[in-house]
Amino acid sequence: MRRWMLLAILAAAALPAQAAERATVAELQQFLTARHAGHKKDGSIADHLGEMELSEQLTGPTLDRMMADLKPGKKTALALQLLADRSAFLDPPAGEISNKATPEMAEQVRLFQGAVNFASVTFARLPDFLATRTTHTFDNSSLAMTTDASRVGFAAHGPLHEDGEYSQQITFRSGAEVSVDAQAQDQREKPGEPRHGLKSNGEFGPLLVSVLNDSAKGQIVWSRWEQTRAGLAAVFRYQVPREASHYTVDYCCVISGPPPAAGAGKQNTDGANSPRIYHTVPGYHGYFYLDSETGIVLRMTLEAEMHSNEAMTRLGVWVEYGTVQIDEKSYHCPVRSVALTVLHARREGEQGVMRLNEVTFTNYHRFGSTARILAAPPEP
Repeated sequence: MRRWMLLAILAAAALPAQAAERATVAELQQFLTARHAGHKKDGSIADHLGEMELSEQLTGPTLDRMMADLKPGKKTALALQLLADRSAFLDPPAGEISNKATPEMAEQVRLFQGAVNFASVTFARLPDFLATRTTHTFDNSSLAMTTDASRVGFAAHGPLHEDGEYSQQITFRSGAEVSVDAQAQDQREKPGEPRHGLKSNGEFGPLLVSVLNDSAKGQIVWSRWEQTRAGLAAVFRYQVPREASHYTVDYCCVISGPPPAAGAGKQNTDGANSPRIYHTVPGYHGYFYLDSETGIVLRMTLEAEMHSNEAMTRLGVWVEYGTVQIDEKSYHCPVRSVALTVLHARREGEQGVMRLNEVTFTNYHRFGSTARILAAPPEP
């Protein structure tokens, strides 16, 4: 495992980089319709989608319509989902933004207060439960060798592809997700589970509370009404400057690269090509998607404001919340999240290594013990 990790972070030979094909959602729809009418193979369509980059958000309702109308093959469906995951930080097409009037300030305050109550009160009142966190990892790296054949490693090249899958049981007790120590965690991880990259956490309250607290010291403004899978959402944009941020980024591992920007976090730079844990506390921005009636959070996005000369040039996280059943009762909990990172390209003209972790939360069930009292057996 250690050898594999070291190979994965070695600098590799430059590979030809292809610029991503930028497209609007309408252009994506036209491309899919034409390929569907031409009876193109599933793999061929998926490969082309892998080279695309959307300039607008592929929303859940639009993605659902594409799937229903075109009934794409397995590979194309996965490529579309990855496009949607990556585009979640963008604004939707203008035609998908509701023309409903901007709410009065008092109504905006009421909706946002609902979000605060959801983060600080609702999570604290959830029952003790267990759930399964399943992570699918994707990256754009491939095996490569330096021109003198002295080193072998992985270099960024081509579209995202599946890299692994692992599951972990999580415990929520007394109003908080219960953390496990490193030794216990190692015992719970499946063989082959990656221990590098960015692991999302805090979906059960801490992340949302931290972002809400930070944004109170930054800026929160009304953005738009938007139709989501859960219904009409009131969307607010927030921005948090670095000096007010409490969002920490820890990523393992990167090799020594360009010098960090002023104000960047601590980085271990021992050795010209030594692996190190990347750590920083960046400013960030994103959106809160709130239920149009109650203000509870339907989705939250976070995009870190990274400098172009840092070891990591992009980081984005989003969390989607939905209704789940626990002990035959309905609760609003995390159902899906995505973490996207892009590392600094090692050489000019290369792609940066992109990694996407897609997390789903399933199998919610109450945590606890039950007892049954049996009648005394009849005397013999």
